[in-house]
This record gives sequence, C-alpha cells and structure tokens, in this order.
Amino acid sequence: MVPAKATVVWSIPQASGSGTIYIRSDGSVDPPTAPIQRRGIRYIFTDNIYEPIVIQRDHIVVDGNGYTLQGSGSGAGFTLSSVNHVTIKNTKTKFWGMGISLSRSSYNKISGNTITHNADDGGYGIWIVSASDHNEISGNRITNNGGGILINRSLKNKISRNTITNNGGDGIDLDVHSDQNEISGNRITNNGISGVYLASASYNKITGNTITNNGLSGIHLHCSSKNKISENTITNNRMGIYLEEPPYDNVIYHNNFIGNSQQVYIKTPGYANVWDNGWPSGGNYWSDYTGVDVMKGKNQDKPGSDGIGDTPYVINAYNQDRYPLMKPYKKGR
Repeated sequence: MVPAKATVVWSIPQASGSGTIYIRSDGSVDPPTAPIQRRGIRYIFTDNIYEPIVIQRDHIVVDGNGYTLQGSGSGAGFTLSSVNHVTIKNTKTKFWGMGISLSRSSYNKISGNTITHNADDGGYGIWIVSASDHNEISGNRITNNGGGILINRSLKNKISRNTITNNGGDGIDLDVHSDQNEISGNRITNNGISGVYLASASYNKITGNTITNNGLSGIHLHCSSKNKISENTITNNRMGIYLEEPPYDNVIYHNNFIGNSQQVYIKTPGYANVWDNGWPSGGNYWSDYTGVDVMKGKNQDKPGSDGIGDTPYVINAYNQDRYPLMKPYKKGR
C-alpha cells in the first residue's frame, strides 16, 4: 500500500547571525564592507559571501557574478519578505536551511542560479510562500536539497527550464491553494519522492517536462482538481501518475508514459478525469498499451490507421483514454 503524504503548514526560515547582510529599502548595503558592489539598481558580488542576505528594496537586480553564497546549514541564503520586482541571478547558493525564501513577495525573478545542498528546516532549494504571486523561476540548477521548489498559498508563478534533480523529497511541490501556476520545460529527475506533487492545488498547468526516475511517482495529485497535464515525458518512475483524495476533472493528454512500474495508480476510486483531447488530437502514449491501429475515425470504425489505438486504454471504470496514441507524442504531430 502506498503511504499518503501529509500536507504540511510551513514556517518561514529566518536569517540568523549578527553577520546578516541587508540591502536596505533606501538602497544601501549594510554593512558597507560586504563584498557587494552597487551600480544603480544592480548589486554585484565581488567575492564569495558566508552570511545570509536579506533584501528589503524593490526593483533591483542581485547578480552573484558566479560567486557563492554559502551557509552552515540553517536559515535562508536569500530572504525576500514583502518585496517586489527583484531579480536574483548567477549565484551559487549552498549549505543553508533554505536556498532562497520568498514571502509576500511578487513579480520577482530567480534565474541562472545553482542551488544545492540546502537541507535543514524542510530543506527546499527555493521557498515561495504566503501570497507570493507572479514570480518567475527559470534556468536554475536545483540539486541535492531536501526538496527542490515549494510553492505554498501562492498564485500564477512560472517555473520553467530548470534542472531539478537528486533532491531528497519532491522536485516541485505546489501546496495548499497554490493555483494557476505553470510548470513547463523542466528536467525533473532522480528525486526521492515525486517529481511534481500537488496538494489542494487547482487550475495549474504542467506541460513539456521530462519527469524521470523519481522514487515514488512522476506526478502526484492529492485533493487537486482541474489541472492540465500535457506534453510531458514521464518515464521509469515507480508510478507515472498517482491520484488520491480525491482528484477529479484533471485534463491529462499528449503525455508519454513509458516504463513506469505502474503507469497510473488511483488510490481513491470513483472520480473521473479526462485522459484525451478527442479525435483526431488523441490522448496519451502508453508503453504497455496492447491494442492495434487498423481502424480510424471518431468511433474508430472506419478502415485505415490514424495513429490512434482502436480500443481505449482502460485505467478503471471512471478513467480511460479513449484515443491512446500508437507512438510517443511529439509536439506538432
């Protein structure tokens, strides 16, 4: 029996120690001896930094310039609380309780960073919590943390083109009313639990990701409905997609389910999801589908092949892919 994953109410890790560096709301760096050079709205590292940084100013760019922000296992490397339009880029952030923490902060960008070996206090590489909306997380390498990215009670964030791998927990976790977020074009592999986990999260889009070799499942939906899951390649997980407590009205099509020990596991039966986009668009590719393609048409009753299996891929009485694809889906098919 697969254990249920509990929903957690998160507390925000606080930067600790008298050595904390602040970028103050007036634009000053405190202490002024910190190895950060200010050029207008840009704050550029000039050396490695071993103290946490708290950002209190809006509309700035913090450029790590390839240097490292390194801690000793607790607190957050970067803390953004009630600030907006901040960019953090080109930084190696490691050995904190959390790599980067956002709370009540919107329209920020985190891009081109390496975020690794952050493990305490829940241990996510990036935390986005407490009504932190419209943020963009792109092009980062997020590895060997307790978990990759957590979004909690936050809306309309975009997570794209990241490499999220070898984290002990979930790769990406959308938790408790984190709705209308987009997860696209990420490589999510070798994480300890699930590649993507949604708990009480709806109207999200999970598209175009490679989700491979995660310990429990590729995608796990817990009490999560009305999400769109499409154009993902989901391979070699214990379960391709895991649905529980109850997930319904999710739309799941144009995915490739290949070589998962169990392609779909539905813990809570009796709830229906949509597994195809109708004919001729089709549904998903299932590597264990055994049907043939000798007929075509909406009812699959006309002679001739159309790239769609003649019989549905049946998951249970309430869930079936009416138009399973005969070959792995490729965009523009």
